[in-house]
Parts: sequence; structure tokens; C-alpha cells
Amino acid sequence: MEQDKPHNTDRPQRSERPERHERPKRDFNVYDYFYNGTRVRDEEPVEIALKRFKREVANAGILTELKKREFYEKPSIIKKRTEEAAIRKRLRKKMLYGD
Repeated sequence: MEQDKPHNTDRPQRSERPERHERPKRDFNVYDYFYNGTRVRDEEPVEIALKRFKREVANAGILTELKKREFYEKPSIIKKRTEEAAIRKRLRKKMLYGD
């Protein structure tokens, strides 16, 4: 019997395998950017960069999305909320433009 022989001799040993989760090499300094991709310019005051960052976050709708996803919402509740919004929209159009 061949019980002394290991089963997978073709497969490289664990120490020879490449690392699975290697960090990608970046050609820029990560700390020069805010998390939404706002670039801090050279010699730019922090207050101005922060104001620009806040404006871009507000325009992108990140805060509203964050508040919406703060708690889990069942699919039936989401459906009910969208139906109620559609009803309100129809009533608003009806009041503005008539029948």
C-alpha cells in the first residue's frame, strides 16, 4: 500500500503559495485625500478643504444614504413606504394640474 505518500504532491506547500490578501501598491499618498476622493491641494487651508469636503458629501447624498441605512428595514416596509410616496406624488400632481 502507498500510505506513506502524501495525497497532493502537485500542489505547492502552504509556505510556497502567494499571499491571498496583499494590499495593492498605490502611487499616491492616501492621506492627501479625504474618503470621498476630495483632493487637498498644496498649501490649501484646512478650513477651506473641509468646507469643500462637506459640500461634496452633501451633494453626493452620502449622509442621507447613511441615515437611510442606519437600521435594517424589512422589504415589506420599504414597499409600503414607496407606495405611499407614489400616492402622495399623484395627489400633489392632481392638486397642481387638476384632473
